[in-house]
Amino acid sequence: MTALAHGLAGKLAAAGIATYRPTGTYSAEETGLVVGIMPAAPPQVVVLSVYGLADDIDQADSGSGSRSGYAAPAPTRATPWT
Repeated sequence: MTALAHGLAGKLAAAGIATYRPTGTYSAEETGLVVGIMPAAPPQVVVLSVYGLADDIDQADSGSGSRSGYAAPAPTRATPWT
């Protein structure tokens, strides 16, 4: 199942959504794309997770699900009262 997530990560990176490196090393200026769990860095990151749902041994079918998430620091902006 992780091959599915890594393949999707490659497609998203090719589309310019984020930077994908299987090693998971990113600079603070990059939007990283990781497979698995939310890392502590970089500040902007897209996370892809794939998990098994159910196996039907009578039909030789397997189901899988995926989740994605995005995290970024809060924008800094002036408020009317400052």
